[in-house]
Order: sequence, then structure tokens, then C-alpha cells
Amino acid sequence: MKEKLGRFLAETDVDRIFEAELNIMQHIGVKVDHQEALALLADAGARVDFDKRAVRMPADLVQKCLDRVPGEVVYGGRSEQQDRILRPKQKIPYTRTVSGADMVVDPRSGKVHKSTAADVADWVRLIDALDFDFVTAIYPDPDEVPLKIRDIQIASIAFQNTLKPFVIGPYDERSLKYMLEMGRAVRGGKDAFSQRPLFSILIASISPLTLPENQVNMIFMGCDAGVPLELMPMPIAGISAPATIPGVVTIAGVEALTMNVIAQLIKPGAPVVFAPRTTYLDMAVGVYAVGLEYGMISAVQAQMAREKYGMPSNVFGPHTTSVINDNQAMIESVLCAIFPVFSGATVVGGAGSIEGGITADPAHVVIADEILKMEIKALQGVTVDEDSIGMDVIRQVGIGRDYLSTEHTLKHFKSSFYRCPLFDLRYRDSWLEDGGRDMNTRARQKVLDILKQHRPPPLDEMLVKELQKIVSRAAAEAGQPLTS
Repeated sequence: MKEKLGRFLAETDVDRIFEAELNIMQHIGVKVDHQEALALLADAGARVDFDKRAVRMPADLVQKCLDRVPGEVVYGGRSEQQDRILRPKQKIPYTRTVSGADMVVDPRSGKVHKSTAADVADWVRLIDALDFDFVTAIYPDPDEVPLKIRDIQIASIAFQNTLKPFVIGPYDERSLKYMLEMGRAVRGGKDAFSQRPLFSILIASISPLTLPENQVNMIFMGCDAGVPLELMPMPIAGISAPATIPGVVTIAGVEALTMNVIAQLIKPGAPVVFAPRTTYLDMAVGVYAVGLEYGMISAVQAQMAREKYGMPSNVFGPHTTSVINDNQAMIESVLCAIFPVFSGATVVGGAGSIEGGITADPAHVVIADEILKMEIKALQGVTVDEDSIGMDVIRQVGIGRDYLSTEHTLKHFKSSFYRCPLFDLRYRDSWLEDGGRDMNTRARQKVLDILKQHRPPPLDEMLVKELQKIVSRAAAEAGQPLTS
């Protein structure tokens, strides 16, 4: 495929943002709330105030650590056929779903409720069946499971319900310890797991310019285990960053670059992905907004990752602040996805997110799956050659005849024109005779069909029992033993 990636920023603007990031890191600094990391940074040439836990890093240290970023990051599926290789200059993006939602839309009734462990299993199986390349195990957040082991239980459910690699955000280093134990059990050992890790972990900063101790602890643990680190700054323009796109992008970049410096000092070549969740505040209603600018922010950050950081990028795409799959939801989802898709993002995520991420909707997942497939098809462009122009068939048909029954039409029609299975192209009378269902209703039915039919190959029974034992030990240690 020819290069068709877009550039939201001119090269000089990319340079200017990167220079601003280096300037902040060298002269303003970042708070790193971790003594061992502070010592590591000081030994590497950073100026460290151990009392204030503030770090100022010279530009050459930041660049040296960027030079250590590997050219590809391996996300291992349960089988090698499901492995995903992420590269910073990947032309066709991978896709993934939302994480961190508390509520879920029931595809049967359309009503919203607190998510359960059964919802987690359904969610994972749904995405295992779709074209999405990753499963986000941290969603949904089952209220019935004790909080101190909730993320561990979610990981266990994900291991059992998908062949694909998944992304998860451990609550803390204790949770990560048990997740790694489960991953090594499923993969068959520590070395095998580090070569093809079954999951990646989200590492979050606190904006502006702070890395908390528990997140740095997980950087250390992730580097030791060989787990891909998804560096996830979350500044909000107007609240924890300047109220401009360049300003909020710059703050996010500083925080991610700082996490990368620590990771590369711990283990040169540590696998990292730039995974910002950068938002802006709607000042009229006091909530974070999703719309045109959100997609632009994701596009700019994908460009920064590709052109300056040398990292794969994982940015948000199709999601919405609407509480239902209405016109607003579709417009926001398309706008938020199309810009990062065409700007060279490695992973475009967020599918299933409605109500600003508070609620996850399986119907939105299957709709977003189609949105992304159509946008990626557009990204691939149009091939112009003798066969696609069709001079032979044009000569064959000549003047005034049709092309319907020609071999050329049979050969090319499906590959040239994508037919979205969720679209209804019939006229009103036929549509009404078939029930007059809107796209959201059709998407909910597709979810139900998949959940009825799709079952990924199960884990070995002994492995399932081992995962259950690990979750039970985690519960006992937390003082929240499982009741069932």
C-alpha cells in the first residue's frame, strides 16, 4: 500500500512541541514519587531534588532513552496466529475497545445496570468474535466482586474467554503480581511469557507532571516481566493542562517521556507504547467532551509518537458522550476515529464507550467495528492499474450493453465496494414490513447472535483450576475471601 498517512502538524510544528517537552523536562521538571527511580535518574545525569521528589532531565538523557525504544512490540495471543506486532510506523491500525467503565447496557433489554462478572465474560467473548485485535479486560468493572481483587478476577475471566492478547490496568503492584502469575501459568513459564506476553499493562501518570509511587512500582515489575507498558498520561485541557490542543499534547508528552526514561534506565529495550487518554473540559456543563477536537488530539499524538518518539501509539477513537447510540453518538464516533486512523495511529481504541466512558455498550462495539473497517478500507486507498480500470471488459461490453454478468464484475464487486451488514438499504415499505428496526436495534441483535454462537476454545481444566487458586489466594491475602 502506498503511503497515505495524514499529517495534522507540519514538521516544524512537531519539532516545536517536542522542543517544548524537552524544555519542560529540563527546566521545570516532573515529580517522581519513588525513591529507587529517583536514584536511578540521578545516576543517569538528571538533577534530582530528593526532598521534593522533583526531577529535571537533560535533553540528551531523554533522547538516549528514546533511542532504546524497540522497533516493535509483541502482544502474544494464546496461539501464535493471534499474536500482534506493534510498530511505530504501521500503516494499518489495530483496533481495541474501551476500558474502565462501571455500567453496561444489557443487549437484551437496552437498560443500563452495574456490570457483573457474567457481563465481563460476555464482553470478552463478543470481542473475541469480532475483528477487534485486542480485548480490554479491565472493562466492565463488576460491582459484585470485592474491590481489592476485582481487577485480578477480570484478568482470570479474560484468560478463559479469548484467544487474543488483552490490555489491562492493574490497580496496583499487588494485583500485577497475581496477573503475572496467571499469565505465566497460561503461557507455560516465565521465559515463555516474557517472549510472548499475553497482556499489556496501563501505566498512568497524574497530571500535571506527577508519577505516583504505585505506577512506578509497576514499571519496575513490568520491565522485569517483559510486559509491554502502555504509557498513559491523562491530562484534561483547561484543568490539568493548558486549554489548547498543543498545550495538552505537550503535557501528555512530558509525562509519557518521563515514564519511558525510567523504563529504559531499568531495562534498555523495554517494550513501550504511547497510550495517552488526553481530553478537554466542556466548560458549560463541567464534563469532559468528545468531538472534533478529541479526534484531532488523538491524531496529533499519533503523529508525535511516530515522528518523534519512535513508539507505537494507542489512542482513543470511536466513542461518545451521548448516553445512547443516537445521531450524536455516530457523529462523535466517526470524527474521533477517522483522524487517528489517517494520522498513523498504531492502535485505535475506545469502541463501546458511551456516556463519556461511564457506560460500555456492546451494541456500540459492533457499530464501531464497522466504522473502523470502513475507515481502514478508505485508508488503503484506490489501486489504479490496467485490471482495475477494466479496459478489456470495456472493449468486451462496448456501447449500450451492461456489465452485470461479466467475469470482471464477479471478480471485483465485493472487493471494490464494502457492504456494511448493519446498514439497511431497502426502501421504507420493505423496511417497515421487516419490523422497522433502527441500526442500534440491529446491532443489539448481532451481539445476542454472537453471544449465543461463539465460544473460543477453552483452557485446559487444570489451568482453569490454577487460575481459580491464584484468585482465591489473592482474595485471602486481601482479607476478602471469595464466597463462591
